[in-house]
Amino acid sequence: MSNSKTLRHTNQKAYVINYLKRTTTHPTASDIYQEALKTGFHIGLTSVYRILDGYEKEGEVISIKTNGKVHYDYSKGGHVHFVCDTCGKIFDVDYNEELIKKVFEEKGFTIQSIQSIIVHGTCADCKSKLKNN
Repeated sequence: MSNSKTLRHTNQKAYVINYLKRTTTHPTASDIYQEALKTGFHIGLTSVYRILDGYEKEGEVISIKTNGKVHYDYSKGGHVHFVCDTCGKIFDVDYNEELIKKVFEEKGFTIQSIQSIIVHGTCADCKSKLKNN
């Protein structure tokens, strides 16, 4: 037997994960909540945080902290997150998983999985702006 609260919670979880699967913008919980409001989907901000926390614990979602905000990404692997410390934007950069495993294995580590790699620096746009000033 399914009650309306369980059904709503399931729909809310599906909304959050599907939103993250569709986007490459690395939204905050507030961004996801605001988008839900725009589309008329009913979900509370606290529910968004709770759902994201659950998905993060399950390994479905990763969090990326930058400029005092927490951004989220669907954990699809195959890419590194580059965080620009100047503008705060987050970029996906593809990487070679086998090469990374080889580097670690040469140091004596056995890699089970790669969950998240976050690299900090200055993006090309900010670097160009700094160079021109």
